[in-house]
Amino acid sequence: MITDLTHDMRFANETEFVTHLLKVLEAAGWKAYHVFNTRNRARVSSKGFPDIVAVHEKWGGIAWECKMPGNKATADQVKWLMLFDGVGFATQVIFPSDLDALYEVIERVP
Repeated sequence: MITDLTHDMRFANETEFVTHLLKVLEAAGWKAYHVFNTRNRARVSSKGFPDIVAVHEKWGGIAWECKMPGNKATADQVKWLMLFDGVGFATQVIFPSDLDALYEVIERVP
């Protein structure tokens, strides 16, 4: 159970937000993958691929595009989320203000 985390957490940037979520997912038994920013390197994934894709043997899969306040998903990012949704993944563009709801998804709190 996530007991040391609160909805008041502050993140300086998207990298801190994603790193936090990856740690929480791992602690809750999810297998997660994150594509690191490739803007300044050779492209290693398709344009717009979600920031976090994770699976759990009991709960299925999630695909999340992480954003900081004021930012929005690109058309390519939305297309990827729609593809994952179409095969049964829970998908969402997420913000730090969504943490309480995300913890419920991660832990499957009723």
